[in-house]
Amino acid sequence: MRFLRAARASCVLLVAALLFALDASYAAAARAAALPFEATLVIQLANTAPITVHGAGIAVSNAAIGGRVETLALPSAAIATDGLVVPVTDPAAAPIQGLQLTMHNPAATFVRGGGTLGGTMPLAGTFKVCLFGSCPTAVSNLIVPLTPFGSAVAVATSNAALGGMNTVYGAPWTTGTVAIGLSPTVTTMGGAHGPLGGASSTFAPGGQIQLIVPVSIVSFNAIVPVITTLTLDFVPEPTTFVLLASGIVALGLGARRRV
Repeated sequence: MRFLRAARASCVLLVAALLFALDASYAAAARAAALPFEATLVIQLANTAPITVHGAGIAVSNAAIGGRVETLALPSAAIATDGLVVPVTDPAAAPIQGLQLTMHNPAATFVRGGGTLGGTMPLAGTFKVCLFGSCPTAVSNLIVPLTPFGSAVAVATSNAALGGMNTVYGAPWTTGTVAIGLSPTVTTMGGAHGPLGGASSTFAPGGQIQLIVPVSIVSFNAIVPVITTLTLDFVPEPTTFVLLASGIVALGLGARRRV
């Protein structure tokens, strides 16, 4: 009986600790909350297969769980790859025969403004367009700077293989609609929604945010559009409540076996 009373006292203490933790978490939720996410980054160069990178991390928002995202902070290197190669076999893409990507994202915070979520997050690394041969042993490589992928900058690079210069124009990330190119114009749209499709419940397990950035590669008066999409899917995780409750149940069962 003495052991049973001790076990019950331990349960009371655990419940008190649980209530304290939940109260603290609710107070913190009014300021910020965190959710794990799975990320998919897709870079689509005209007439080539998309190059896709997967990642994961913990996102922090000013929204409570189940609320509308006004700010969203992502950790560094949540999306990264080293030497990823995608072959290009479409004859219309000649002389391009492959794409090679080494990249990671820096830490960044996106902010809602004018109804859309967005902000600057320039990708870091190298993006090679393999010419006249397959990657990584192509006869020549066109190096596309990644800095414009997520920031409003223009970077000029030499294009010795084609005898000239390229200028790569970028823009910040946005959940809104973007148009790129002159004729024809490529239009695409991002977005954010909760698990039931509602815009006011985005920051919840099952919610999704899709950020896009348009990039233009201008060479010899030709404009090559590159659409880059970053999709964040929020996923559930075990909560403190579930873990502590499981511990309480296990302790109670153990006490019953010893009586």
